[in-house]
Amino acid sequence: MFFRPRYSLLMSASLACTLAFASGALAQPDPRNLTPEMIPMAEVQTPDSALEIDAWINRADGLYMPGETVALTLRSTEDAWLTVLATDARGQTTVVFPNSLHRDGFIPANSLLSVPGAGANWQLTVSPPFGANLITVIAASTEVDLLSGLSVAAAGPFRSIESDAEGLARHLAVEMTAKPEARWSSTRIDFAVVESRGEPAAQPFALSLEADSDTYRIGDAVNLRLSAERECSLTVVNINEARNEAIVLYPNQAVPEVRLPAGETIRLPGADASVQLQALGPAGPQTMIARCEADGTQSVAQFSDTATRGVYPVLTLGEWNQIAVRPSVAETSISYSVRP
Repeated sequence: MFFRPRYSLLMSASLACTLAFASGALAQPDPRNLTPEMIPMAEVQTPDSALEIDAWINRADGLYMPGETVALTLRSTEDAWLTVLATDARGQTTVVFPNSLHRDGFIPANSLLSVPGAGANWQLTVSPPFGANLITVIAASTEVDLLSGLSVAAAGPFRSIESDAEGLARHLAVEMTAKPEARWSSTRIDFAVVESRGEPAAQPFALSLEADSDTYRIGDAVNLRLSAERECSLTVVNINEARNEAIVLYPNQAVPEVRLPAGETIRLPGADASVQLQALGPAGPQTMIARCEADGTQSVAQFSDTATRGVYPVLTLGEWNQIAVRPSVAETSISYSVRP
């Protein structure tokens, strides 16, 4: 790994060569596919315990272009001390957190921790080469030095581990086994550095979606404002990556169809609405997507075969991603955070 000025972190990788056929054409390999050199770190397991750690990154698709920054959001069910490791395609690993500019790896129970935090004077900025990257987060109920005895080298505020991924994975297993008094948990995040995420599809007309906040606590009311250049039939879906869910907010069983008048702003739910929108857990980043169909209807009937939660249809992310978007549909999205 190579570190540039401003303590930027290079997530180095090469493409895995897994090919698949889709839509009658040869599909591009997923750049997030791990290389064999990374696999040992992907298979790191912690002893069973009640401690749980969750982690999210700031891009739901896991794709970053050079110059963009990776931001982590972490949550633990107990007071814990964290070790965050970044492994590249060659099996080389860097200690991302804690580091010389943020030495305290402690996270209080049921709180969110941002890495880097607000106002931090370091960043995780991606650069070529392109391809897969792996972040491993390990939480311990006591403060321990998991990396004791390993040979490391300074790389800006970070530490580069000289052992390969296989040797590091063995070391971590030995260290955790040698500390039976600690409770452990781990999670992993796969992402990739890419040359381009592709050109966004041309929008047939302007569509706007706004929320009344970019941060909510679980159970808070959520209010939306929408407008469209053309009259259209609306679908609004909340994407919850942590639960693998796409919840259809509109249309729903109480409001089977929503039409946006051309050039006007509407509020959802309205003042006299029979159902209200609330922020759902678990805590972490979520995304809301609005699609509006100018030459047709988007009624709740199209979701009649899906599961429901109250009045809202619920799809898996796979089911949502399989829904075709016609040329007459405008789409926009917003991201927000949910706190405990």
